[in-house]
Amino acid sequence: MKQIIYLITILFLSVGAVAQSPQLISYQAVVRNSSNVLVANSTVGVAISIVKDSANGTTVYSELQTASTNGNGLFSIVIGNGLFASGSIAAINWGNGVYYIKSQIDPNGGINFTISGTTQLLSVPYALYAANGNPAGKNKGDLQYWDGSKWVVLPAGANGTVLTMANGVPTWTTPTTTPTTTAAPTVTTISAAANSSTTATVYGLVTANGGATVTARGFCWSTSNASPTLSDNNKTGTFTTAAADTFYASLSSLTASTTYYVRAYATNSVGTSYGSPLSITTPSATTTPTVSLLSAVAPVFTPGVFVAGYGAGLLVSNGGSAVTAQGICWSTSPSPTLSNFYIGGTFVATRDTFNTTLSGMNPSSPTTYYLRAYATNSVGTSYSNQITLQVPGYVTSTTAPTVSTLSASSTGATSGSLSGIISATGGTTITAQGFCWSSTNSTPSLLDNIVSGTIVTPGSDTFYASLSNLANGTTYYVRAYATNSVGISYGSTISFTASSGTTGTHKVGDSYGGGTVFYVDGTGHGLIAALGDQGNVPWDLSSSGSFKVTGATDTSVGSGAANTATIKTALSSSGSYAANLAAQTANGYSDWYLPSLGELQLMYINLATSKLGNLSPSNVYWSSSEYLADGSHQAWVKDFGHNSIYGYWKSNNAYVRAVRKF
Repeated sequence: MKQIIYLITILFLSVGAVAQSPQLISYQAVVRNSSNVLVANSTVGVAISIVKDSANGTTVYSELQTASTNGNGLFSIVIGNGLFASGSIAAINWGNGVYYIKSQIDPNGGINFTISGTTQLLSVPYALYAANGNPAGKNKGDLQYWDGSKWVVLPAGANGTVLTMANGVPTWTTPTTTPTTTAAPTVTTISAAANSSTTATVYGLVTANGGATVTARGFCWSTSNASPTLSDNNKTGTFTTAAADTFYASLSSLTASTTYYVRAYATNSVGTSYGSPLSITTPSATTTPTVSLLSAVAPVFTPGVFVAGYGAGLLVSNGGSAVTAQGICWSTSPSPTLSNFYIGGTFVATRDTFNTTLSGMNPSSPTTYYLRAYATNSVGTSYSNQITLQVPGYVTSTTAPTVSTLSASSTGATSGSLSGIISATGGTTITAQGFCWSSTNSTPSLLDNIVSGTIVTPGSDTFYASLSNLANGTTYYVRAYATNSVGISYGSTISFTASSGTTGTHKVGDSYGGGTVFYVDGTGHGLIAALGDQGNVPWDLSSSGSFKVTGATDTSVGSGAANTATIKTALSSSGSYAANLAAQTANGYSDWYLPSLGELQLMYINLATSKLGNLSPSNVYWSSSEYLADGSHQAWVKDFGHNSIYGYWKSNNAYVRAVRKF
C-alpha cells in the first residue's frame, strides 16, 4: 500500500475586498510510496475535502483535480478551481469552528484513490480577521497561527520549503530527498497442496518489488532439490486480481505418491528472489470404485397390477475419486454390465448404501436373472458380486389377500391402539383394510364393529387404527382384515382389556421396566424399548465373505429373544456386535435382547410415528432376523427415515435399540 507523507504548504488568497471570505486556497503536498520513495514526475488524481470540527467531521466543501508532481514528488493545486465541486468556499465561516483539509490521491491519475490523509488548518485566512484588529501580514504569503493565547504572523517561506510542525509551532523547512535505491523483490511461498495424484495448486505473494517493476513471478519445483530454482521445473504464476500481489499456478502431470519441493520466485531488473520451500506429497493413483450388491427382491406381476422389484447396493470405496453414477444392472446371462439392462440407484441419506427399483423385468414365464451393482468414477466403472434372482412370470389367477393382526392394546380407560400388516395382496389391488372388533364375539368379522386402517406411509403394507369410547375394564377381541376383488381375509384374534393403568396394566408410551412400552397384548404383557440406542455397530464382526449362517431367521413378534440367544451361540459371547450389545444389563435389567423384524415394525408404528421413545427419525436399526436371500451376508434392518425394510450387509454399521418383555 502506498502512503502520502504530508509536507503541506497552504496559502490563502482573497478575491475582492479585504472583508470578503477567501475563495481560493493554495495547496501543496509531497507523495511517497511504501518504500519511502518519492512519486516523482507523475500525474496524480486528487480529491480535496474541507471538513469541519474534527478529522471525521462534516464535509463543507469538496472537489476533484488532476495535478503533476515534480522531481521531488511535490504537487501544487489551488483549492476552489476543481471540478465536480460540492459546497462553497465563500460560504465557509472560518471564524466558527476548527477546519481540516482531507486529501485522497490516485497515483495513476484517475479516481481510484488509494492514498488518504487529513491535516488540521492551524493558520487561518487573513481577510477574515483583518477587520477585527488581528495582526496582518506584511508580505505576500505571510501566514497566521495561534500560539495558545494570540495570533502570530508567520512570514512566507522561501520557494521549495514546506510547512512542518515542531512542538505545536509551524515552521518552514527544506525537504530532504531520499536517494532512490533498488533491490531484488521479496516473495513468499504461501501454500502448496495436492489436488489429486497428478495435480497441485500453489500460491505465492510479492511482499515488496524492491523499488523496480516485477517482470516475472511464478513457481519452481523438484523431486530431488529441496531448494528448487529456475533451473528446475518452473511455471509462471497468475495474479489473483489485477491489483493484487498474490499469484497462483496449477501444476499438472505430477507423479502419484511422490514428494515435491516447491518455491515461489519473483524477478525485477536487479535479479530473482525465492520464497521458502514447501513440500507436498501426491496421493496414490485413483482406481475404479469398490461396490457390493447387498440384496435384491423380485418384482411381482398380477392381473392389472405390477409391484416393482427392489435392489440395494453398497459403495465400499470410491477409489480416490468422486463417484458419478451407481446402480444395478441385470441380464438373463451371468456377469451383466451397463451394456445390458441397468437402472441408477439413490443413496440412502448420507450413507454409502443406495437403493433402486427393478422395473424392467417382465418375463411371460418364470425366469432367472443375474444382477450386479455398479459404480463409476473418473477412472472407470466397476461391478460387484453377483446375485441370482428368480422372477415369476405374469400371474394369471388371483386369491384373497393375506393379512395379520400385529397388535391390539389399551391406551387408556376408553381407548385402544391396533396395527396390522398385509403380507400378500392375492395378485390384485387391495380395496380396503382395517380392523373388526367386539366385546362378545371372539372371532369378530365385518358384521361386528369395524374401523378402517391407515397405511403407515404410501407403498407400505403396515396399517394402524385407534379405538375410542370403549368401556373401562371390558375385554375386546380384535382381528385385522383386508379386501380385494376376490374376497376378504382376516388375521388372528388378539384381545385386550381397556384400562387406565391404575390397576397395574400398562399402555403404549408408558415409562416402565427400564424403558418405554411399545406393545401390550391381551393378557397385560408386552414389550419395552430401551431408553436409548446401545450403539452403531455391525451385525457380525467377521470379515466379508466369512459370515456365519446363525439360523436366527424368525421375523415374528415375540421371537427376538430366541433369535438373540441363537446369534450369540453362533458368533461369540463378547465383542461389540449388535446382538451382544443389545443383551447387556441396563437400567437394572439383564433380560434385554435384539428385536426381531416384526418387533421393530411395532416399535416404529407405536413409538416412532408418535415421536415417542427417543427414537431417531433417520436411523437404520438392526433386527435379530437373518436375511438369507444372498447366502449368509445379510440381516434385516428397519430404515426409520424411509419406513422401509431390506437386507443389509452384516459388516455395515447400523443402530441397536434393545427390547425386553414384561
